[in-house]
Amino acid sequence: MLARKASFRLFTQRGFTLVELLVSIGIMVIILGITLSGGPQAIMKLTLSDNTYQSELMIREAQLQGSAINSLDNLYGGVGVYFNLATSSQVLKFRDLVVPNVDRPIGIGDGLYESAPIEEKDSVFKLSTNHRIGKLCVATGVAAFVCNDEVNPPIKTLTISFNRPKQTAHIYTNDTSSTDFTSACIQFDSLRSPLPGYVRSVLVYRSGMVTKRLGTCK
Repeated sequence: MLARKASFRLFTQRGFTLVELLVSIGIMVIILGITLSGGPQAIMKLTLSDNTYQSELMIREAQLQGSAINSLDNLYGGVGVYFNLATSSQVLKFRDLVVPNVDRPIGIGDGLYESAPIEEKDSVFKLSTNHRIGKLCVATGVAAFVCNDEVNPPIKTLTISFNRPKQTAHIYTNDTSSTDFTSACIQFDSLRSPLPGYVRSVLVYRSGMVTKRLGTCK
């Protein structure tokens, strides 16, 4: 009886053997390696998705505010969002100053962002590190998108503006309203772009529809 108790006590007090310990450490190292190798890429994708969402939200805010902005004080006549490849790490929202016109019952702006003589900037959203605006694209009618240097003159800036009382979008390039395009696409790139999952796009249509796309503009 005493021998059985001593044997049971020795069994219950036995710890890991060296082999079991090495196997356990090996398994933990493998799991840690898999986690670390996939972690940064997952974070990059999530951050890119958030940047795209925030930019889409800024356009929707401009649409809501621009179509209902109070022009009774004859100061602001619309709201817009401005994209500039020279400052590709940020998205700017502006409040469009009224352009005086005695023939209009309400004051509206010219639909373009201007920093002088009066700064129209309302807010700026800065993209996360290592993310940027890669392409600015526009289309007319049912034609395919043309982006950046695919057109002459090259597309350097893109303005999407809204003024009351409609929620339709005005889409201009290169700081001029000479052409009001029917649709636009803003492409957001990460360091691993254009690999699948590492590039996203926001599409805006003259009708006022705003949507996102997983992938490039084209």
